[in-house]
Amino acid sequence: MVCDIKKAIELSNDYVVVISAPKYRTEIRQQLKEYVDEEKNFDFEAEIYCSFISDIEVYKKYLKSNWDRIEKIYNCLSDEKSKDVLEAFIMGRLTGNQDYFNKVMIDNQYYTDELLKFSNQEVMVEIGSNNGETLLKLLDIVNRKFKSVYCFEPDKECIRALRKVIEEENGNIVLIEKGAWDKATKLSFESDSTNGASQIVEGIKNNSYDIETDTVDNCVSEMVSFIKMDIEGAEKKALLGCENTIKKYKPRLAICIYHNKEDLLDIAEYVKCIVQSIKYTYVITIMVL
Repeated sequence: MVCDIKKAIELSNDYVVVISAPKYRTEIRQQLKEYVDEEKNFDFEAEIYCSFISDIEVYKKYLKSNWDRIEKIYNCLSDEKSKDVLEAFIMGRLTGNQDYFNKVMIDNQYYTDELLKFSNQEVMVEIGSNNGETLLKLLDIVNRKFKSVYCFEPDKECIRALRKVIEEENGNIVLIEKGAWDKATKLSFESDSTNGASQIVEGIKNNSYDIETDTVDNCVSEMVSFIKMDIEGAEKKALLGCENTIKKYKPRLAICIYHNKEDLLDIAEYVKCIVQSIKYTYVITIMVL
């Protein structure tokens, strides 16, 4: 049954309110004050502790034990806002206080206007195109004026939808029906296209099948200017397969770093290692649940 909060409370005094929209947590709490006792009000801190964190205390110890690495990355950041974002991210994870995140969150997950300015000659690589929704957002950002786009997507269900999007756009968009990896091979892949969480796995699992993988270096010969990557924990392997492209062309990178606890540090350090002149920026984004 769905009803407004006042009606729900009238039906029963035995209730608990769970807030599952972290971005608007403060506003929701404020609206609920008129009807709900504060002690019955709980937050679902979805954006603080992700699925890879099975033991929160172990994860906090990991961050604390790598403070010197965090500090080095912090000192490489190119602007004060990015430093504020990284600091908020670390403090939010260590304390469990959502307010740190609220101060720095933005809506645009991959293509923030403040950091990314595109020309009409972009060569863009989208690693993890899913069903085409993120591709359409990218095309909106560049006003459909670009040189070429390469889409890596191995999920069979997503490919069907993605093909349709590409055909309708009728631009220079190349679909690569493979997973991005550090070499050309075959790997087991578990499909979860409904939730956008399909991923490479070890062994045979539910809904899994073999896919082909390859590297960006092998598949894209143009002067790449932008790489976006969100592939459920395979980012480090895919980056290894971009190494020559990154060294040669120094494209802007939008890399997802929350799927594995080590990615926050490892990915930044790896990119810095292969491109010494790199400038970092950090952006925290949120999906409103």
